[in-house]
Amino acid sequence: MRNTTKLNHLLMLYDLTFSMDELLTLTIVHKSTGRAESFTDTAYAKVLQKAYSYMKKEVKSI
Repeated sequence: MRNTTKLNHLLMLYDLTFSMDELLTLTIVHKSTGRAESFTDTAYAKVLQKAYSYMKKEVKSI
């Protein structure tokens, strides 16, 4: 699955914040519950994959 597709799926449920210091950090906040989670890695694709995997686990647990 392409990164843009993953990003579109994430944006349906979460507000996203990117920060780039030495590492790339992606923070997602669920739009309805306000629950936040952060993911850090060296590459954009890796961070996006971690967030997408987290989203799939959360959706599956509901």
